[in-house]
Amino acid sequence: AMSKADFTNCDFTSNVCTTNLAGAICLSGANPLNITGGTFKGNSAPNGGCFYNNAASTINITGTKFIDNKATAGVAGVFYCNSTAGPKIKIENAEFTGNTATAEGSAILFRNGTWTVTNTAFNNNTSGSNGGAIYAHTGSLTLAGGSFSGNKTTSGSVGGGAIYVTTNAKLTVDGTIFSENSAQKTGSTGAGKGGAICIANSAAASHTIKNATVTANTDALAGGALYIDKSGVNIKNNNFTDNSAVEGGAIYVVQDNVVISYNNFTNNSASIGGDIFEKT
Repeated sequence: AMSKADFTNCDFTSNVCTTNLAGAICLSGANPLNITGGTFKGNSAPNGGCFYNNAASTINITGTKFIDNKATAGVAGVFYCNSTAGPKIKIENAEFTGNTATAEGSAILFRNGTWTVTNTAFNNNTSGSNGGAIYAHTGSLTLAGGSFSGNKTTSGSVGGGAIYVTTNAKLTVDGTIFSENSAQKTGSTGAGKGGAICIANSAAASHTIKNATVTANTDALAGGALYIDKSGVNIKNNNFTDNSAVEGGAIYVVQDNVVISYNNFTNNSASIGGDIFEKT
């Protein structure tokens, strides 16, 4: 029979992997993992400050807090998933706060897999490159409710202050709050794509952003809230307020099939295209 691991109300604090992967838990088999409650705080590794997964694991995380974890020399301050086997990960009623990565995805970076994140808060996470909180590379990410606040990218060719989606990963957002996220290269006003979300080179997937509240996100260049490049996106019934960028205060679109319907745009600002900038 397949073994499994269940953790209930366990705390993992200041654990360190010095060489490569997973400051707390490394998964290399297809065994299920269930985590309920507890706190992961101050754990670190060069990649995957808390977790690394390279298998077809089923992972359920409920009511857990991830605070101040670090990827000290690479990606994924909390969770690094690099599996071609299609793991299924569900995260519910969790909190990711103050996590960092020197490169992409300060909270989560995944390649492949089905990710469902429900009523979860991502606050003040910081990545050195794309994806201030989450970097999605293939696979799918579904967000239901929850919030992204104060997440940011800080250097390099930055995009997606909260979320960066690429290589045909599929993004579905329903009822999520995005506030005060930013994509901005330190010391530069010429870099940045999507203060809240950047979707790039994902034309094979069909993306949906609906019923979201998108407020006071900023970008150093293009798309204060959303930057969409070579990707099909349905943007419906959202509120965009007080977002800002140099081009496209709310949305910046490049060579895309984008449908925008039943949205409210209020007090967004940019030097060119206060609400929307479209580049063909």
